[in-house]
Amino acid sequence: PTINNCSFATNRADGYGYSGTSIYDVGYGFGGAICNDHSSPIITNCTFTSDTAFGHYSGLGTQGIGYGGGIYDNASFSKVINCKFGNEAAFGNSNGFGGAFYVTNNGTATVNKCNFTENYSLHGGAMFINSGKLVMNSSLYNSNKAYNGGAICAGIAGPDVSNITAYGNIFVSNVAISTGGGAI
Repeated sequence: PTINNCSFATNRADGYGYSGTSIYDVGYGFGGAICNDHSSPIITNCTFTSDTAFGHYSGLGTQGIGYGGGIYDNASFSKVINCKFGNEAAFGNSNGFGGAFYVTNNGTATVNKCNFTENYSLHGGAMFINSGKLVMNSSLYNSNKAYNGGAICAGIAGPDVSNITAYGNIFVSNVAISTGGGAI
């Protein structure tokens, strides 16, 4: 898909998990504004504001996980150009990854001339890359907050390692509350 000159605000992906008796009840929220699955979107000149991916749990379960407050990419090859992400969030009853953007399953995200401001999540205030690749150019990461990776956090799932390439980006006032990586 091609998405151009769009505004996304206060959208929410709520994931609920409940079977009544299972200790494995899990709720996942994927992409508060956009969820890409095995696709190649081109997203240009868009604004994402206060979108949320939230995971709930019910019953005996202990997990609710949110992935990508603005955009969730599963095995996708996204190009995001000249977009603004502000006050995006990914969280749940137990965990959250990528306040504005989450990339997984060997996907690749190319981010050019974007602005990520005041986004938050438990891991990766602006972005979380899990078994994927991120190429970012000339983008601003300002005042994002997370437990790990204030602006960006890279993780591993199985044998596939996350890969980040950065050129000419600016990181300002991002905060990792706990174990490190204020910027990356």
